[in-house]
Amino acid sequence: MSDSNVQLPAKALLLLFGGLALAALLGFFLVYPVWSDIERAEQRLRSLQTQVEVKRILGPSFSSLQAALGRLPTEGPFPLPDREPLGVDMDQLSQQLINMSAEHGLATRSVSPSMQDLGGRPRLIVVNLQLRGPLDAFRGFLLELLQQPHLDEVHSMLVREVGMNREYKLEFSLHYR
Repeated sequence: MSDSNVQLPAKALLLLFGGLALAALLGFFLVYPVWSDIERAEQRLRSLQTQVEVKRILGPSFSSLQAALGRLPTEGPFPLPDREPLGVDMDQLSQQLINMSAEHGLATRSVSPSMQDLGGRPRLIVVNLQLRGPLDAFRGFLLELLQQPHLDEVHSMLVREVGMNREYKLEFSLHYR
């Protein structure tokens, strides 16, 4: 009795395919939400890894800036000093600026003062100053420069990334007697 033609009733086939379809739908509705949760978790993990890497790289700079902020007075903006003319010659001015930048840990690349008479305004010395060093050192230098009683105006400031440090170019004018 080797009958290889086994006929299944249509109702059994219908139940078999219906059961397989139900199992597939049930599997889809149970597995898909878990799979999408895993995808979201992996995306969040990548985002957190990026944040950790950024904090690892920027952490030292952030700490030094926070320390610099802690040294600021908290009573509000700095009062401007009364303006008075500068009483030194050009060589002394250059040396004072070099010393002031060195006190803040900056390297002076160049100092070039020049006299200008701007008709009707007091005589001014326009100074082009180029410095190199860390940002918090430049910030301290700039705050001290702004407190100078003979400072008239800061015309321009340029900051440029050079290796591990930054290069700063300042143009400002000073009252001269």
